[in-house]
Amino acid sequence: HPPSDGELLIEGKAVAFASPKDAAASGIATIFQELALSENLSIAENVFLGRELKRSIFGIPFLKRAEMRQRVDGLLQELDAHISDPDAPVGSLSGGQRQAVA
Repeated sequence: HPPSDGELLIEGKAVAFASPKDAAASGIATIFQELALSENLSIAENVFLGRELKRSIFGIPFLKRAEMRQRVDGLLQELDAHISDPDAPVGSLSGGQRQAVA
C-alpha cells in the first residue's frame, strides 16, 4: 500500500517501493506482532528461514551454515539481545529474546 502521508528516507534520500520485494532489497523487513518462529530450529536457522545462504558444488546447493551463524551472532550483539549462542533452539528463549530473533 502506498503511504497516505509523509515520506520514507534511506540515507537521507526519499524512496518509494513498488512491492515488498523492492523494500526488502533495500534492507527493510517486516516484524509481525505475532512471532512466526519455529521453536525446534536454531536462532540462526530462524533468522535465515526462507532466505538461506547457499553455495553450489557441482550444481548441488549446500547451506553456508558457518556464515549464517557468524552473521546472526553479529546481529545479536548489535541488538544487545543477551543471547550468546546462535545455535540455541528458539524454544529455549525468553519472550524478549524471541522478539529480538524475530
